[in-house]
Order: sequence, then structure tokens, then C-alpha cells
Amino acid sequence: KQAARRDERMLVVEGYFDVLRLIGAGIESVVAPMGTALTEEQAKLVRRYTQRVFLLYDSDKAGLKATFRSGDELLQQGASVQVVTLPEGEDPDTFVRTHGARGLEAQLSSSIDVFERKIQILERGGWFADLRRKRQALDRLLPTLRATSDPLTRDMYLGYASTAAGVSREMLERELANARPRVVRAARPPAPGGPDAHPREQRGQPAPPPDVQRVRRADRRRVAGERAIGAERELVRVLLHRPNYFEQVVERVGSDSFRDPELRRIFAALVVLGADAGPEALAERLDADSVELLQELLEEGGGLDHADEAVSGSLALLHERTLEERMSEIDRELPLANSEEKDELTREKMQLTDELRRLGGRRWKQFR
Repeated sequence: KQAARRDERMLVVEGYFDVLRLIGAGIESVVAPMGTALTEEQAKLVRRYTQRVFLLYDSDKAGLKATFRSGDELLQQGASVQVVTLPEGEDPDTFVRTHGARGLEAQLSSSIDVFERKIQILERGGWFADLRRKRQALDRLLPTLRATSDPLTRDMYLGYASTAAGVSREMLERELANARPRVVRAARPPAPGGPDAHPREQRGQPAPPPDVQRVRRADRRRVAGERAIGAERELVRVLLHRPNYFEQVVERVGSDSFRDPELRRIFAALVVLGADAGPEALAERLDADSVELLQELLEEGGGLDHADEAVSGSLALLHERTLEERMSEIDRELPLANSEEKDELTREKMQLTDELRRLGGRRWKQFR
């Protein structure tokens, strides 16, 4: 605490060996989080003692992920966050052992802002070179922009992102105003062919007024996402109780098809261990929340007399969600596209629309 206030800075490193090495070299304003990235509470604590923070994580994939997660937490607390990039293969422990405190101070003096570092990596990876990757690059920048609580810093970040991506500030500001998507876990998936599969008119009910229809059009993709979360749950439940469906399911979907994190972990464990994996073996690969959900699913062994329909319907819902997500991507890409790209995106959108109509039938028309 005293060192951070005295030096007006805090160094954040990955491991305790790094901390010990730096303190031994006379650099006392250094901490290491309990996990890889800083938590919200840790970021608040760091910010209490200093406004200036240097992140010294590894430059591998895991280290970069921790860097930007920690950066977002610190920016949310109003900190100024710099990233220190050490030579390849070095960490603070080995670097200070070789170059001493003076060498590390030189690295600190050449550090760059965390948002600038993120854009630097995206530029070097060619993420701004074509339309689709540019959209994905912006999706990686937006969480940091949202996390930045200092108005002046956010304004500068907006200008930097606008220039790097070739997108207007107004477009970025509209994106920032959009609510973050939430993953909602449905207790059970809607039954394929259930009540929602048929229009109100066919159930003898009047069509909703125009304002309700507009709300439904805006919410249709959110609803489809919630239905697909229910489908994820049903697929995992079927696999736990009816392993004979294992090959059929894993041929169609991978763990990256799952949006619910606990269901994704359970499914990934099933893929690794195989169809006949027992609960104990699965639990050894899962965290506490996933084990709790696993136990819940194991207790839900009923209602599987029509497992064929449940599996095929759930797989169809996941495929439908994939198409919906691509439709959403196209909607975001169109304002950034030139005339030739707009033609290509419009053709793709029409093809997706046709496929969604074939998949969803009357249910799709209801929400559209």
C-alpha cells in the first residue's frame, strides 16, 4: 500500500515468483492476483491506492486474455492502464534476474495504453483488412469501450477506434448504446411442435396489434436464443440418460455451439470421456457450478420416451440460432460495407432468410 502510494503506480504480474523477484530487486509496488486476471474487487483495491497501473502478463494467448480482462476491470474503476510487453520467452522473474530493476524500468517507460495494445494486436493480425473480420474486431473493442468509466479516456478511445477501423464515431456510439446480450438458461426447452410453433390465428386468437408486432420483431432473435439455450440443456440431458444418441449429436455440434457456460463444460467433458462416462468421472473435470447443474440434469431422467424428437428438434434449434447469429452479423456489417459488399451481404441474407423459413416454418413467420 505504502509503496503504491509512494511510487504512484502499481505493477500487476501473474505469479508470486514474479512478485518476490521484483521486491528483491527493490520494486515494491507489485501485486499478483489469486487467479490469472484481476477480479472486480481486486481492481477496486488497486485503484484505492493508485491511479496508474502497469500490466506485466505473458504475451501468449492466455496472458493476453488476462491482460485485457484485467484492463477492463481497472478501466471500470477509472484507472490509467499500461501494458508492458517483455521480450518473447521472458516473464518478470526471468527478465529482472537478467536485466535488473533498471532494465525493467526501461520496459515500463516504453509501455503502451491497454486499448492501444488491443488495437495494435488486431492491426497486426489483419483484423481490419476485410469487412467480416473488421466487424469481429469491433466486437472485441466494444467491451473495453463500455468498461471505460472516465469520459475523457473513453472519448479518446472512440477516436482511436474510429480511425483504426475506418468507422464513424457516430456508428461506434450507437453500438455502445446497445444493451449487452444476456445468456438466459431455460429450465426446459419448448417442445418441438408445441404451442409456439403455430400462429395465433390458427389457435383462434386475434393477431396482436402493430405495436406488439414491432416489439416481437425486435425481440425475435432474443427469443430464438433463449429457445436454443433450452435445446442445449435438452441435448445434454439426453446424452446423460441415453448415451446411444452420442454419435448423432457430436457429429452435428461441438462444444463451441453451446452458449451456456456450464452446459458447454459438461458437453466438452462428455466428448473427451465418451458416451459411457460416469457422473464421478465427469464431475472431476467440472467446476462447482457445472457439477451442480450435472446433478440437476441427472435427476431429470423422465420424459425421454420421445428422445428422437427431442434430439432432432434441439439440433434444429441450434442450427437455427447459428443462422440467426449470422443474420445479426450481416445487419451490423451492412452499414460499414461499400456497394459491392452490400450486394454480396444482401444476397447472403436472402439465402439465410429462405433457409430460416424452411427451418422455422410458421413459428418463424410469427416472429418475423
